[in-house]
Amino acid sequence: MELLSAIKSIQYTVKNYSPDTEIRIFTDSQYLARLKERKDKLKSSGFVTKKGTDIGNRDLVSILIDYIEKLNIRFIKVEAHSNIDKKNNLNRTADMLARKIVRAAVKSLVEEKKNNGR
Repeated sequence: MELLSAIKSIQYTVKNYSPDTEIRIFTDSQYLARLKERKDKLKSSGFVTKKGTDIGNRDLVSILIDYIEKLNIRFIKVEAHSNIDKKNNLNRTADMLARKIVRAAVKSLVEEKKNNGR
């Protein structure tokens, strides 16, 4: 999910902003946050694990690495669901907003389906 979200965010930014815009992606995913550091190793291995199997989400990782090499992208690691400061926990706020948006989209689709069924 994090990989696809990052790809969609990058695509949106590329479409709507100057090509030299720094893209900052805040993530609680260690995997995503370290992808830029690991890209050369992943590419040299052909996106294959030591056991000889493809890495998970090889297609998405490959797309992200292409973007990383072409664009000014910075991944910023944030704490995941920490209860240290409930008032200012941006990770929880992002989750809450995402759920709200998904619920609204589902409700809209259900309503649209009802209206088209008449």
